[in-house]
Amino acid sequence: MQYRHKHIKKHLKNKPKTPLYKRGIFWWSLLIVVIMCGGIYLFLFLPNFQINQIFVSGASKIEENIIEDMGWQCVTKNFIKMGDWSVSSKSIFLVNAEEIKNKILNSDAVIENVIVEKKWPDKIDIKIKERDRVAVFCQDERCFYIDANGIIFDELPGKPEDSFIVRQKQNGETSSLSLGSSVIRGGLITSIYQIEKKLKNNFQINLKEALISTPTRLDVTTGEGWQIFFDINQDADISNQLTKLDLLLKQEINSERRQTLEYIDLRFEARAYYK
Repeated sequence: MQYRHKHIKKHLKNKPKTPLYKRGIFWWSLLIVVIMCGGIYLFLFLPNFQINQIFVSGASKIEENIIEDMGWQCVTKNFIKMGDWSVSSKSIFLVNAEEIKNKILNSDAVIENVIVEKKWPDKIDIKIKERDRVAVFCQDERCFYIDANGIIFDELPGKPEDSFIVRQKQNGETSSLSLGSSVIRGGLITSIYQIEKKLKNNFQINLKEALISTPTRLDVTTGEGWQIFFDINQDADISNQLTKLDLLLKQEINSERRQTLEYIDLRFEARAYYK
């Protein structure tokens, strides 16, 4: 029995091995590798799916070619780079719309929103939403355009002449201002904009300045020299205060009486006071 066991082991040892290329698993493995390489090639380099155009719309304050260049920077993927020689792809499959959006959003505070869409098979569409200039915000000697959300986005070389200025009284040290930062809550800057438009459209009264003197009080100075005091508490009703102002200017305070007017105080719910 022991002899037979040794004989079988010797027979198996002397049996010729089948070459690798004659084995089925070799050809199946090779086929899978070829399919994978072909798939990767089509995924990365197929000409029909290479981005060849980037469309930009909605940009007026910044040049469209600047936005387009940022798009190309995100679209082009370099895999190998040796001096002037490189292997790169612009495959639409590799395009990360969120990456393009964030790059453009962070490039300039004037940009409020970006929509990036893939247009199959070889185009990218970038839509820009720029911030609207609601007023001019000034702190110390620096002035900026401010949008309806209370965000400053474009610094001016100096205080513009004959412009409506929004200011905020600083307690203690003045805070540093950076483009894209929120300096006033959005609801308040919208209310200030409504006040300006209502006075200008209904009574031809231009505003000179709106000063946020405290977190709960807004002092508006008109071009005629008199002031209006508003309650700007979070729960305050600006619309109601504007209604009271409208009735006063129509029924009690005409253009002649406004020449000697000092202020109108609308902060009290029951009635308005003026002097």
